[in-house]
Amino acid sequence: MRHKFSYVKAGIWYRPVIPVTLRCNKIEFNYLALLDSGADFNIFHGDIAQILKIDINKLKNPVKFAGIKQRAVGLGYFTSIDIGINNNLRILLLFFQERYPKMDMGF
Repeated sequence: MRHKFSYVKAGIWYRPVIPVTLRCNKIEFNYLALLDSGADFNIFHGDIAQILKIDINKLKNPVKFAGIKQRAVGLGYFTSIDIGINNNLRILLLFFQERYPKMDMGF
């Protein structure tokens, strides 16, 4: 599947931000997501899990992850939800980080 998208200016940088649809627990909403083709997995903030009525505290096997800054370590959980572009949704494994207040991971 191929998609064309524009880069959005964020500060002095241009980022590949794309509109995606997230669906879980009969809740569906649109969200602007940063596309990172080199990422090991898709990371979403824990607030998104809360909107989708996913209780990340009930998910098993927490995983530590880090950004590019030293000692910037977070904790998150994997779960599968529907995500897609232009109503073409697929079930994908996403990673929801715990809800930290303004944690600077260096992303």
